[in-house]
Amino acid sequence: MDPNLDCSDPEYKRVLSLDYVGYRLENAGLVHIPCPVGKEWILIVANFIDKSFDVLNPDSAEEKFSSVVSTVIFNFKQLFVKCYPGCFKFNIHDFSVKYVHVPKQNFRYDSGIFVIQYIRCYNGVEVQQFSNVDLQAIREKVSCQLVINKFNEQQVPIAREFIAKHAPHLLH
Repeated sequence: MDPNLDCSDPEYKRVLSLDYVGYRLENAGLVHIPCPVGKEWILIVANFIDKSFDVLNPDSAEEKFSSVVSTVIFNFKQLFVKCYPGCFKFNIHDFSVKYVHVPKQNFRYDSGIFVIQYIRCYNGVEVQQFSNVDLQAIREKVSCQLVINKFNEQQVPIAREFIAKHAPHLLH
C-alpha cells in the first residue's frame, strides 16, 4: 500500500512471480488482496475473469479508502507487468474498477472477520449475503478451520486428539 513502492526491486517482483505463487497469475480467476486501513480492513480483488479490480468495502463512498484503493491497484498493475511482460491475454492497465455491494459491519473492529467472509463467499460477481447476526457462527467456523487444518503446525494436543477421534481423515 506504499505509494512510493519501487516496482523494480527484485524482492517485490518476486511476490507475484510464478515461483512464489505456484502458477501464472494471468491464469488465475480471483486474486484477493486484503488491505488494512487504520484499524479497519477492506478487500480488493484482481478479477481476471471480468478484467476488473473489485473493491469490497461497505464504506465505498468514504474518501478515507480512495487513496489506498488507488495505490494498491496501481502497484499491483506495475508489479504484474514486471512479472508477466509476455502476457498477451489482456492488458492489465485496461482493467476497470468496480465497487461490489457487500454487507456492512456494525462495528469497525468486525471488519477483519467481514473481509474473511468476503474472501470465502465472493464469486467474482456478488457476495453471498450474511449479516452481523451471523458473525459469531462465522468466527466459530473460521476458528475451527484454522485449528484443525492439517497444515497448522501449532495444533494444540486437545485439537489433535479430537481430530484423531472424530475426523481422522483431516490428519492426512
